[in-house]
Amino acid sequence: MLSKLNWFSVTAHTMIPYTEETRYTKIFISNRSTKSQTRAVKHVLASQTSKQRQILRTLAEEMLSDEEKFSNGISLQDYTSICSENMLCYSSQQLRTLLGDFEEHNLVQFPRNPNGTIMCRIPYSREILQNEILKDSD
Repeated sequence: MLSKLNWFSVTAHTMIPYTEETRYTKIFISNRSTKSQTRAVKHVLASQTSKQRQILRTLAEEMLSDEEKFSNGISLQDYTSICSENMLCYSSQQLRTLLGDFEEHNLVQFPRNPNGTIMCRIPYSREILQNEILKDSD
């Protein structure tokens, strides 16, 4: 039946900046159910090295230790220092590299605060941080 129809296809580029085209993706990600988010976190954690999981676990512990850190995140400089003390990584560049997969899967974000400082945060609920990320052990 479809072979009898004449189709005309044209690729139309919008020329809209990428950030504008994808502005609604974060809404879709944040509106996922807790069960869906939990499955996603488990899946990503299962594919990471133990060092990467430990670095993420360290961030989760820091975020849960203080209400301000939970809502705003921790500065990348402070986080690098904590990871260095725990002998996980030694520079912010190395830390960003190790967190690259987590950033791609939206498990870690690097927003800037009003002062321009790069912050590091996990955009999930306390429940997911406690039950999935901190529960995960090597």
